[in-house]
Amino acid sequence: MSDLTRQADLLLFVADLLRAPAESRARIDDKNRDGRCFFSSCDDLTELLAAARLSCSEPLTTALRTALSLAHSLTPDRWSDEYHRLFEGPLVCSPNETTYIRRDQGALIADINGFYLAFGFAARQSTGEKPDDLLCQLGFVALLLVMIAAAVRHNAPEKEEVARRALFSFADSHLGDWLASFCHRLLATTTVDLYSATAAALLELWQSLVQTHHLPEPAAMHLSPEEEPPSPYECAMVRLATPTEEHP
Repeated sequence: MSDLTRQADLLLFVADLLRAPAESRARIDDKNRDGRCFFSSCDDLTELLAAARLSCSEPLTTALRTALSLAHSLTPDRWSDEYHRLFEGPLVCSPNETTYIRRDQGALIADINGFYLAFGFAARQSTGEKPDDLLCQLGFVALLLVMIAAAVRHNAPEKEEVARRALFSFADSHLGDWLASFCHRLLATTTVDLYSATAAALLELWQSLVQTHHLPEPAAMHLSPEEEPPSPYECAMVRLATPTEEHP
């Protein structure tokens, strides 16, 4: 496999850490999913990082190894409780672009769907995944990297150029515009070390991809994500409360 497909694997690995815990554990432990080599040990991850040939920094390697180790050691109940607190119900840490980017939401979603349609990509309907969901967008970028690798392998420069331009444009107008905001929000709100390590790893991985592929620099962090108004059955104070201590 090429370094580009290995870079795609790294993106999918980080995305897997942000999925529902049961699915996340199953994906991390499966070393042959979709014919690819995923990781059950830090040695596997180290080998993958070397093969990806990224402009890697030591913090990226450390964060990824730490996240994988914590994923294996965190108790299922603690992981599940934190996942639901952060990403479901009254969202403490929204994983959706429209929460952070103050543009016309209809136009924003339409633009995202335009990218997906052009490359035969779609959000997973079975899980209720939205087009502006972080997992969906990471999956799309991974697909583009695989498509670039395939074009290079088959000596198809025109297809390679189309995929590279899409990668640059999508990073500029979508994922790179809010990824830092999400990561810093997750760092500020989580009470579980796994998610802190995952946020740090995603920030480092994206910066490495930016440097390797000469993508636009990530946008400055949006410090005040746009909150949805509470429903009549929610207390707004509950939505704003953020635990500060980790409990065993």
